[in-house]
Amino acid sequence: MDFFISNGELCLTDPEHTFERGDLSRAAYRHMCAWIQGNFDKKLSPEENWAMAQAAWDNLSPELQGHLHIISHKEVQNGDDIRQGLLATLTSYQGAPFIKDLFESAIRCVDYK
Repeated sequence: MDFFISNGELCLTDPEHTFERGDLSRAAYRHMCAWIQGNFDKKLSPEENWAMAQAAWDNLSPELQGHLHIISHKEVQNGDDIRQGLLATLTSYQGAPFIKDLFESAIRCVDYK
């Protein structure tokens, strides 16, 4: 089974199915997507596979879930730091304002949450 990411959500290519994040935390969603990619059972429906991924997350110890939340938070912070650094660097570049505006817009569109 092939997977791809679209709009920050894991999708199957055959048949097309999106494993939506919904109200899951970022840490839980990332863990469940990794579980799906490594353990997907073609004999089961996508919904059954997703339920198994949810069970795999639920079966993690609170300590491990907490650790994964900390890592996820650090990744988001790192993404914000990089975005701010790139925007600050961009302002020091000389160039046509409309080109700089395009790059600024693209940088601001990167959402790592």
